[in-house]
Amino acid sequence: MWIHFETFHVIFYPTYASMYPPAQGLLLLAGRLLGHPFVGVVLSLGLMCAAICWMLQAWLPPQWALLGGLLPITRIGMFSYWRTAIAGVLWRPSAAHWCWARAEDRPAPAPWRRAHAGAGSAILANSRPYEGSVLALPVAVSLFLWMLGNRPPPWTLMRRVVLPVLLLLTITGGLMGYYFLRVTGNPLRMPYQVNRATYGVAPYFVWQTANAEPPYRHAAMRDFYLQIELPAYQRMRSATGFVRETAIKFLVIWGFYIGPALTIPLFALPWTLRDRRIRWLLIAGAVSIAGTVVVTFFIPTTSRS
Repeated sequence: MWIHFETFHVIFYPTYASMYPPAQGLLLLAGRLLGHPFVGVVLSLGLMCAAICWMLQAWLPPQWALLGGLLPITRIGMFSYWRTAIAGVLWRPSAAHWCWARAEDRPAPAPWRRAHAGAGSAILANSRPYEGSVLALPVAVSLFLWMLGNRPPPWTLMRRVVLPVLLLLTITGGLMGYYFLRVTGNPLRMPYQVNRATYGVAPYFVWQTANAEPPYRHAAMRDFYLQIELPAYQRMRSATGFVRETAIKFLVIWGFYIGPALTIPLFALPWTLRDRRIRWLLIAGAVSIAGTVVVTFFIPTTSRS
């Protein structure tokens, strides 16, 4: 009888599950264990703002870092369901201290900082895997360049850098493989892949070719995949359409993350670029934006809750 209950962003075979990674569901489960699922939403908002403040302390005085942690409450916390930023900003303190070390020729940060970088990677892998990989790339390059410049002893490098991160990522990979096995029947196949193979026509990246139209059993689902998703992909296949859609993405990024009030500090960008630590942060941001440009779909907030 599952055919009669088909809906968006859900797989029904081989199991009934969300197509998205389990991080957000785990937060809701934590809230349910504490009395109500919405408790998990509130706690995740608090953790996000605290992590943003912690991240900013690597670059800014404490009072400005606190202000930076409070600002997301008014924009993201009250008018959006976004909580994935927790993982991103867990990465950023580690990135900050690596950038500081590179800019000031200082020793590498303590092992516990690599541990929370590994934790941030684990959360990103189970919430926004593609965006998380793009975010981690410039940090990994910075780490590699730092190692080339400082040439630490191999055993020290393994003990203080490689092993802490590798241990966390190995555990995370094993748990993710088990989750995929129970949901899709294949430890290397994500529910997202199953859903797109079942229903999607437009591919995720602009250089990929469109899939064949699958048999749709409901007009609403056919209209969504063929009248909303597919035209967006087709527009990006031409040069003018790609430029136009990219401009729209930048406007969405500005409206959602920055807005008029936070645009004013951007006028100080020429002076900010003189700080070598900030340059690495800007590189990480530029790489993240470049990764966003090549995807077909970009919606910072896809629903309200």
